[in-house]
Amino acid sequence: DFAFAAVNEPATLVWNEIETTARPVRVILIGRQGPRTPIGATVSWNLGATPQHRQLAGGGSYESASDLAIDVTRLTEAEPVALEVTWPQGPSRQVTIPAGAREVLIREGVADPVTRVAGL
Repeated sequence: DFAFAAVNEPATLVWNEIETTARPVRVILIGRQGPRTPIGATVSWNLGATPQHRQLAGGGSYESASDLAIDVTRLTEAEPVALEVTWPQGPSRQVTIPAGAREVLIREGVADPVTRVAGL
């Protein structure tokens, strides 16, 4: 959801009308083979029958703070979410987020990549 205003024009409000009561899962990626902040990493999952993709983007402006988490939308909190994480160095990994999780920390290149699950 966002709002914007153009010069000499009325403000415009745009909102997402997805039909879900589930909160998104906040996914934090930690690189280990490359940079700790894996700019360019992608996360893919299915929202019902619709594939979803998000990329961890860098940038921003001078002295600004960036939120380096990816929000994964889901239809229900009662089921786990299967993700595919592709790291900037190329390898990808299948990861399952447990049902009811609100925030997860996924580390690159470790046997159990999901190291912190909040909200259960």
